[in-house]
Amino acid sequence: MLASMVSRFSGGKMFPSPAATARAFSRSTVIHKPRRTIMNQSFFTSRASPRIPSSKSLLRRSFSSNYRLPNPGLVTSAIYVIISLNTAVFAAWQYATVTRDSGIIRLLEDHFLLSERNVKAGRYWTLVTSAFSHIHLWHFALNMMTFRTFATVLMWAGVGATQLVTLTMGSALLGSLSMLWHYRTRGRDSGSALGASDAVMGLGSAATCLMPNSRWSLMFIPISMPLWLLTGLYAGVDIYFLDSEISPIGHAAHLGGAMFGLVYYLAYLRNYGGIWLSLRLLLRR
Repeated sequence: MLASMVSRFSGGKMFPSPAATARAFSRSTVIHKPRRTIMNQSFFTSRASPRIPSSKSLLRRSFSSNYRLPNPGLVTSAIYVIISLNTAVFAAWQYATVTRDSGIIRLLEDHFLLSERNVKAGRYWTLVTSAFSHIHLWHFALNMMTFRTFATVLMWAGVGATQLVTLTMGSALLGSLSMLWHYRTRGRDSGSALGASDAVMGLGSAATCLMPNSRWSLMFIPISMPLWLLTGLYAGVDIYFLDSEISPIGHAAHLGGAMFGLVYYLAYLRNYGGIWLSLRLLLRR
């Protein structure tokens, strides 16, 4: 089972070791553990869609030297390209599961799993490609739904395709590095991990900075709350379980992804609105 292969997880990254993966695929049942979170961001949806900027506000912002009107078609294309890449890797895992093709399994282990073994072997791209890798349908579906939701919110806020891709890749990279660093400093085996939750957390963090007071709710739970509170609760859970030896979730990866989203907002998106004005007024006191 992939569940039995997991030695750690984004929330999102799942943590199967290569040897355990091979054993799991030799059995009749395959269970995979997500790399980022069981409390996946995909469990929540916006009760009321964030307000799309009016043409007047977009025109006003376009006169700012730091703002360019985005191309919605290009941003939408970027969103679906990223989802399509995730879908292709997910399909490859499913094919390998059904056929028990050891060649494909090894290929996926070597190029789409985050592990110290892969990094030491010089496969540094796995720091990012592992964020495009899912084995379980529910893990894949939840991450993709949440990714699309946050990416759409960012597009409405004026974020362009290049910025969206940079934010996604950067969040995945810092999330992976954070997880490897955290396990190494704690003297624990990091095993292997996969999943897009660190990238999703990065987009969620940036979306929170841009639209902190938009109302969101957990799926199936009729209680709405501002996005800043919901994101804060997720971060709080990750911090609380950061050093847990029984949690299969990559909490450090979540936090690393969220940190990249925050830093990216402060560096490149602050003129688009959001919390920057309040922070600037606070710093001037």
